Amino acid sequence: METETFRGFPSALEIVMELDWDKTLDEISMGKLSYTIYGLLKISAYWLVTFFGLQLVINALTLYFLNRPVLLGSFLSVAFALILVLLVLGKDLLRRYKELHALDMLLLELRWFSLELRRAEFQT
Repeated sequence: METETFRGFPSALEIVMELDWDKTLDEISMGKLSYTIYGLLKISAYWLVTFFGLQLVINALTLYFLNRPVLLGSFLSVAFALILVLLVLGKDLLRRYKELHALDMLLLELRWFSLELRRAEFQT
């Protein structure tokens, strides 16, 4: 598309009519999926680092006081690490949830707009 000056509503309507709606909707869906996967990977990475850090501290303390190491992977430390990560990342998770909801609403509106535009184009 060439860079021309807009001449009001007809130019805007022409741009909207030339837009590949299926590709645009697919790109938004892929972006939403990627954003979700990134959030899950971020939580997993934080949990993993927190879990191993917690295990390191627990092993150091038990080795110092009881003179024997503790096995990795106790349920209590798994749950505590997850709770700690959720507390630290709580605002980020809420923001991500709201942004994903906004992307859902955008997809819904764009699909509706695309259908209405196709219907109007078909009728003319």
